[in-house]
Amino acid sequence: MTAFTLIELLVVISIIAILMALLLPALRSGRDSARAIMCSSNLRQLGVVLPMYTNDHDNLLPPAIMGTLSPGDWHKFIAHYLDKDKYDRFGLDYLPCPVEVGSYNSQFVTWGSWGSVGSYGVNYAGNGTKPFGYWPTENGPENNGHGSKRITEIAAQEFLAADATLPYIESPAWLPFQSDFDGDNNLDTYRTSNYGPWLYNQMEPRHAKAANFLFVDGAIQRIPLEDWLNGENILW
Repeated sequence: MTAFTLIELLVVISIIAILMALLLPALRSGRDSARAIMCSSNLRQLGVVLPMYTNDHDNLLPPAIMGTLSPGDWHKFIAHYLDKDKYDRFGLDYLPCPVEVGSYNSQFVTWGSWGSVGSYGVNYAGNGTKPFGYWPTENGPENNGHGSKRITEIAAQEFLAADATLPYIESPAWLPFQSDFDGDNNLDTYRTSNYGPWLYNQMEPRHAKAANFLFVDGAIQRIPLEDWLNGENILW
């Protein structure tokens, strides 16, 4: 059998290298798409469980958080509907996003227990104007708290939950998008303190600069960061 000459061997290696260069981006894109689909499947599961909770609680959603500092308490109220312990956290202890939380921007560092609550945040406003409200204690929204909305009364354009870096997502107006601290040519929020940093008011576009959103009807939409920043989707 005739052996390869050095030139023939180099030609084969070159062809393999060219094929790898052509195929790797497609393989990477396929992997990223698969991860985004897995993430949307997790949110779809949440979209099944939340109505189950509301059916047992006069159509009311659980609170986003309880107390002055909270690691995200809504997961405690839905855990047993998934046959989990209340301390098992949705999106962390089970059904996590396959993309690491905080991976969109290397400058983001999750803060204490807030960053440990999982991959998803709920649509929250402490004044009770959004689907998920605030309870001072487990007794409910008494004593200056604001309860969550009834799922039957939520406007179609409002979302229930989405990819996030913290357990809740605030309106973009909470911290106005005024600066491009991360140098990606998109205006963002960034608070450097004991309470941050927080990007995009907790929404994280970790799937090709887009985030999965769960709506009240169970639909999942992938919304690009640009649309979020420019108000192309009426989410608020």
